[in-house]
Amino acid sequence: MREESLSESLEELIGITPDQKLMAYARSLFASVLDAPDGIRIQTIHGFCQHLLRRFPIEAGISPHFSVMDTRTEEEMLTEAKIRLFSQDSDINPELKKALYELAQTTTEKSFHEILQEAIKNKHKFLKLLHNKAGLQNAKYDLYSLLDIEETITEQSLINEYFAYDDLTLHKLRKAASVMLQSTKTDKARGEKIAAWLSYRERTPEHIEEYAQAFINSKDEYIEKLFTNNCFNDEALKQAILSEAQRFQRFDRKMRSLKMATRTSNLLVITHALLAQYEAQKTAHAKMDYDDLILTANSLLQTKAISAWVLYKLDGGIDHILVDEAQDTSPAQWQIIQALTQEFFAGESSRKIQRSLFIVGDEKQSIYRFQGADVQALQRMQNFFIQKIHDSGNTAKRKFLKTSYRSLPAILQAVDNVFLQPEARSGIMFTDSPLEHIAHRNSHTGYVELWPLISREDEKNTSAKNQLVRQIANSIEQWLSNGMMLESKERPVNAGDIMILVRTRTDLVDKLARALKRRNIPVAGIDRMKLSDNLVVQDLIALGNFLILPDDDLTLACVLKSPIGNISEDALFELAYNRSGQTLWQRLAQA
Repeated sequence: MREESLSESLEELIGITPDQKLMAYARSLFASVLDAPDGIRIQTIHGFCQHLLRRFPIEAGISPHFSVMDTRTEEEMLTEAKIRLFSQDSDINPELKKALYELAQTTTEKSFHEILQEAIKNKHKFLKLLHNKAGLQNAKYDLYSLLDIEETITEQSLINEYFAYDDLTLHKLRKAASVMLQSTKTDKARGEKIAAWLSYRERTPEHIEEYAQAFINSKDEYIEKLFTNNCFNDEALKQAILSEAQRFQRFDRKMRSLKMATRTSNLLVITHALLAQYEAQKTAHAKMDYDDLILTANSLLQTKAISAWVLYKLDGGIDHILVDEAQDTSPAQWQIIQALTQEFFAGESSRKIQRSLFIVGDEKQSIYRFQGADVQALQRMQNFFIQKIHDSGNTAKRKFLKTSYRSLPAILQAVDNVFLQPEARSGIMFTDSPLEHIAHRNSHTGYVELWPLISREDEKNTSAKNQLVRQIANSIEQWLSNGMMLESKERPVNAGDIMILVRTRTDLVDKLARALKRRNIPVAGIDRMKLSDNLVVQDLIALGNFLILPDDDLTLACVLKSPIGNISEDALFELAYNRSGQTLWQRLAQA
């Protein structure tokens, strides 16, 4: 590269005019990379953890020949774990049998498997919580303590505790119920529920579900007005019903806590057994998933008896650490970074080199909290590393990048205005500083228009969705017919300049397309073909299935009837009829 070109490139890169010494150093960098004994190694954190565990498998307590599972293998192994779980002899684990039975009684087949899938998605949180039998028992104890429920309590014992009426209370309630039976239709229906409840000699959980309808409405809310104004002339009877409602509410809150504790406890038992099967299969096949890489490497680096040796060996290989998307970094990943940077700030290294830690993140863009990311850790770790760097006598710099190279000033200003309110800002930021964006494209124009919320049908019974479709289509029609100018292009807007963004493709997209086409506005980009629904693709899949299993007569018949074989019904019948035990393929081969 010529001197002038190199100087211009460096100035654009670092923001200052380079001198001869800096230019000479820049020219030497490429040669340094070529001369490096092992080349320059750039790794993701998962790649680094895999490399680390390959070097120290014995210290990490894993098989030296482990392999990392892909998503499909992981799903297959989890499915196999579920099959083994449900196939277990119930006498071996009666606690598991009870948990499966009770959870199946309160969920549908679909929701039951959805619950298990949700537990599996959070398997490493559960593994940390339920690492052994003692961990399971401790978790159940903490659960019941949190909900203020004793583990020995049952639904029946709770009913017996709260509805042990004395004779006077029972008399007043029966009399109040008889009065309600003589009142309005609503009072009568509620009186029937109360009278039926009081008539039982032994009140069971099945009875309480019917009795609850006297005090809880269809929206699962406590009924405030339990009777009409003219229902009772006797104040004592009125108070008896009101007191019973308060008793029921106290009972109901306790019952809900009990059900929550019981079902969560059952889920813990099932998840503990399921993950035990899953972990056993991984160990047997020397498999690790991506979370295992992080957690096992972190465990290795946190074990005092081993970590010093491991870090000493690593000290000759890590020069720079870049943490990108730091707002979505999990606590375990931060711990690995902390361990690796110990020697960065601990004084003399085994090599004379200036090492660096570069962290990039934006708390407003955190989207992986469901995978264990801790956005608040970004602020904590920034402060931690800055203090560490200062303590080591080095320089730490914190830069705030406020310039946006994508959006327009009007859009950025609208966003900033939304988050001016502290209540809104607290949902995306953990500091009190105002949200501020600077538009790089400050000469470009833009416009943000907020429409009133449409939440109900209009006077013509048009649904909210159809109202929105009509409003969008009418607005676009007006833009095009009125020749609204697109200032950035210095011409009127045309249909190709307009993009409609939706969160998900629902029927709203189809309604919009129809509404625009009725107004003669061209629409593109909504067509989407699902390959497996295409007849040609289905025929090719059938052909592939036949080639894998030639004895499958039905699949071969489908292929022959398709355009691939293109034979008639009569020809297929003649081929298939009276084959004397031959497969259709064998008969076809002889034809």
